[in-house]
Amino acid sequence: MLIDNPSPFFASVVACPIGKERLSFVGDGLRAPSGLSYPNGDLRVGLEFSDQWRKGQDDYERYHERWMQGDERSYVETDDESRDVYAALLMSGSVLDIGGAPGIVAQQANLDIASYVCLDAQVCKWRDIANSAFARHYAHCAKACRAPAFAEFLPISASTFDYVHMRSCIDHFANPLLALKESFRVLKPSGRLVVGLSLEGAYKKGQGGLLQSLKIAVKRTDFARELYERFFDHHTFHPTREALIALLNRADFSVEKEVWAEAYHNVLFVRARKHHAPGEAHS
Repeated sequence: MLIDNPSPFFASVVACPIGKERLSFVGDGLRAPSGLSYPNGDLRVGLEFSDQWRKGQDDYERYHERWMQGDERSYVETDDESRDVYAALLMSGSVLDIGGAPGIVAQQANLDIASYVCLDAQVCKWRDIANSAFARHYAHCAKACRAPAFAEFLPISASTFDYVHMRSCIDHFANPLLALKESFRVLKPSGRLVVGLSLEGAYKKGQGGLLQSLKIAVKRTDFARELYERFFDHHTFHPTREALIALLNRADFSVEKEVWAEAYHNVLFVRARKHHAPGEAHS
């Protein structure tokens, strides 16, 4: 089965990514009351992706696999870069981590593994990396539930999570707005969305560096920008801070907190709450 560590909590919230009816584990797969089945637990359905998206995803997965073959020092540095961010965001309760691959945020943010679920387009089975430096460093994540799914069609029942977390992934989605609307659906009325993203033209400390200057120069002409994004860039879009907030607003979220990652000049984390209809209970 492609689902890693299917937990009792995941079994209580898993749903058909299309019809949203509850799914049950049957043999080596999942089945809906209607008879629709997902053999091997593969929940990646709902979209036909472009060749450009597929190429970008393949490039990202190769990059991620190389990073997971690194050493202890690189993982310590990664944790140090995120410590202040998650201390400020204070995620708790049940957390759906979208695009989290092996689920390292569960350790970085000290989340409860029992009510944590990681969904990613990339299949991640802990047994395949169990003997690596990565697995030893992120031992807290070994028992995390991980399942293959797309953010645009979440295999999750409505109003079931306290937090949805998206770090460095929304700019990889085929349809970011649809993914945000799905996040809205699966959050409880009092739930929160956390998005961390590298932004265009957003530099807290007022300096972009040589690499960013070169990127800006390349993107000044349509021809150069098209070549760069087609052959060297695996992101589907490049939002500014204002565009990101506007996108969240379109999905009926209101930003309530912004936290800049101190290790970078252009990485912003936002925590947003759901807009509520008149009379709807919320906190």
